[in-house]
Amino acid sequence: MKVVKKYYPLITAPVIVMVILLYLFAKYHLYPFGDGTIAWCDMNQQTIPLLMQLKDVLSGKESIFLNMANAGGMNFFGVFFFFLSNPFSLIVFFVPKETLLLFADIIVLLKLYTCAFTAALYFMTCRKKIGGGLTVSFSVMYALCGYGMLFYQNIMWLDIMYWFPILMISLEKLVKEEKNGLYIFSLIICVIMNFYLSYMVAIFILAYMGLYVFSKENNVRIVCAKFLSGTGIAAMITAVIWLCCYLQTARSGRIAFSVEDSKFLTSYMTTLPLLFCTAFLVPVILIHIFSNKNRTPKQNRNIFLFGFMLIPFFIEPVNLMWHTGNYMSFPSRFGFMTIFIGLICCADLFENDNEPFPKNKKVLSLLWLMIPSVLTVFYVHYSQKYIDKNFSALTEYIKTLWGNKESFDGLARLFVFTVLCYTILCILYRKKCIIRPIFSFFILAVCILESVGNVKIYMTAPYQDNPKRTENFQSVIPFCDLLSDDEFYRVADDTGQADYNLLGAMGYNSLGHYTSLINQDYLYTQRRLGYTTVWRKAGSVGGTALTDSLYSVKYRLVKSDDEEYLFEKQPLYLDMGIITDHSLAEELPETLTRAEIQQYLFSEIFSEKQELIQEYSRSNQSKGIIRSDDRYFISDDADIYYNVTVTGLTRLYFDCFNRVSDDLSESYFKSLKIKVNDELLENSYPTSDKNGLLYLGEFQDEKVKIEILANQSITCYSFGVFGLDMNLLKDTLNDSENCHLSYHNGKIDGDYTASESANCLLMIPFSDELKITVNGEKIAYKKVLSDFVEFPLRQGDNHIEIQSIPKGFAIGLTITVAGVILLILYLLFRKRIHLSDKLLLCCQIVTGFISLTILLMVYAFPLIITIL
Repeated sequence: MKVVKKYYPLITAPVIVMVILLYLFAKYHLYPFGDGTIAWCDMNQQTIPLLMQLKDVLSGKESIFLNMANAGGMNFFGVFFFFLSNPFSLIVFFVPKETLLLFADIIVLLKLYTCAFTAALYFMTCRKKIGGGLTVSFSVMYALCGYGMLFYQNIMWLDIMYWFPILMISLEKLVKEEKNGLYIFSLIICVIMNFYLSYMVAIFILAYMGLYVFSKENNVRIVCAKFLSGTGIAAMITAVIWLCCYLQTARSGRIAFSVEDSKFLTSYMTTLPLLFCTAFLVPVILIHIFSNKNRTPKQNRNIFLFGFMLIPFFIEPVNLMWHTGNYMSFPSRFGFMTIFIGLICCADLFENDNEPFPKNKKVLSLLWLMIPSVLTVFYVHYSQKYIDKNFSALTEYIKTLWGNKESFDGLARLFVFTVLCYTILCILYRKKCIIRPIFSFFILAVCILESVGNVKIYMTAPYQDNPKRTENFQSVIPFCDLLSDDEFYRVADDTGQADYNLLGAMGYNSLGHYTSLINQDYLYTQRRLGYTTVWRKAGSVGGTALTDSLYSVKYRLVKSDDEEYLFEKQPLYLDMGIITDHSLAEELPETLTRAEIQQYLFSEIFSEKQELIQEYSRSNQSKGIIRSDDRYFISDDADIYYNVTVTGLTRLYFDCFNRVSDDLSESYFKSLKIKVNDELLENSYPTSDKNGLLYLGEFQDEKVKIEILANQSITCYSFGVFGLDMNLLKDTLNDSENCHLSYHNGKIDGDYTASESANCLLMIPFSDELKITVNGEKIAYKKVLSDFVEFPLRQGDNHIEIQSIPKGFAIGLTITVAGVILLILYLLFRKRIHLSDKLLLCCQIVTGFISLTILLMVYAFPLIITIL
């Protein structure tokens, strides 16, 4: 019983979290109690498909390096360490792909459960005096805080959230006991589980150490030496991860600096609700600051640290620097640290509160007990009724990823009421009206009720708002690993319904991909070739019969007339390696329209002088369109006609394209209606999910009437209808020479016998990470046509092998091995290491300088450039 009494918070807090979530999952028919799911947004589009791909990696079907399921062939190394490198991801090995969408509910539940466990472990280890009741309350508050509620869709961020209390234990052991073993281990685990959030963790650690250095405590020099050595060793051991991932991220275009163009205040209607979910912080920290006169230097440091962590919630330039310079959404990705430090400040107050309860008030406390009891009952009634009445306004975030004035006002009212309840409880306790156990009980009761409301608003609402949100996902899942074909081929999407990562997740080589790691050159080239791209997303909707053939697209996912999905085999197909008799240009000409690019590819790759592409002129009855300075100006009342006479077998395409970009949306989106032979084909083209070339149909020896009506005025660079001669393309492809290359588990290989020296065009994105060998000899290759690979072949037999090793992997691995050796030596001989006073002083100066420099760069520098 002594053991149970001592350690019960480690079990109680996680169990309370699990009971809350399972209760609400059951109430709203979410898995495992129904067919609903909490999955939405990035969880649907990125995390779950990537977990499905991880299942293929774990089973040996795919590679963690060159991976053809993504973006035509990309290195999966960075994606793995951004999204998947945590212990909970390994569960997918035992879960069928068909159920992963639903099983993700359980993964989120387990991660939040773990957050409660590690938080309880911290408070039991580092704040023992607060007692088990408050330990349970604080742990539940952390697990179900706003960060977990608003950002759980990015479930890989929850891994750093549940690990952060362990990191805090390691930092406190470092400054209190001068031990850095746990700190080294904790920092290594952070980088392994998510290198991106580790950047924010590093800023926090430097802020923590900076405040400690300037506190002038007795052991500060030794601690600084331990800090520098531990950080250096951890950085060396993880070098193979962060170096490769940084280089891959740099090529993605994701690293951009937008501070100078930012507004001064954050989008507080979205950032502050993240704090609203932990209302207990407000009254307790205010009491701690203004009423607690016996604060220790350590407690003052925690208050200052909490203040530092609050600033980016309000000041946008600082917030951007916390996010490496920019972000698209989820504007407080460091927020779990702010909340946990706030809870530590709360624990500091209750650690100091050791005054015994007056004996003369013990009887009266039973009378005072009525106030928190009535308060709790009233909170239950008011909060649930308020949430139900204002549910639509309160849940604006789950519709748009952003708050608005109506949602902010509604959430603020609920927050203020919750703060008031916590304040009354704190006043009763501070005035010695109720004893600590009773206070702890009612704090936990209000915390549970507050958490129930927040889970309802942020986790169950996505399914309630749109029960069919995941219908498209589930409808195509039965097609996983369905095709049986020994040749190398890719699968494309003709419907626009499958998310960008989904075809790869289903087990097929794909052109699609959506993560921050996608190569920017690939995105831009795909857009120019006529495929759908937007933001960090590349899809396979669009293109032409020519580009599909070049990409070895053998099957397309289509919808039948009765709205059923099926795989449609394409009439034209090429093997992966295309033999050319001359070297191709490095870049596609900048001035070409997308129709002209199709002709350029055909002429250059196949040395053909015939016209594959025919562009058609507008009918004289067209109105509202003007071309000037190579741009089209289309009015909002434009009515544009094409009367096309098709000769032979021809595929018709329509194009409306302005520029290559990675914007989330563009001004000309949803601007046009397209009719073919008086039948409406598209009501609002182009869109974020369909902005490539629009396939109008296949026709033979007939007249086709095409009408374009504008919904709004736009300007664009490329506009019009063109036809592609299918007979000419078929004859040309039949006469072309190909390498019969195959792909298996990260390796491309094959054989080709050349009658004379030639070049091989490989339609995978260019990367300097490729290793190409011919007959065992490594050969040079080059980028052609803006983003593809060309390498020479010799006369005679050529055995080709192609692999991809992440850039920086060799040097990173060398540093990692050196770091492991250094750690072993350090652990063996650390007791014999004695540094001179001068060297210890240098360690203190270096630590202070680095901390101050980083904080100035994160806090002062962005404000200066914004103001100037």
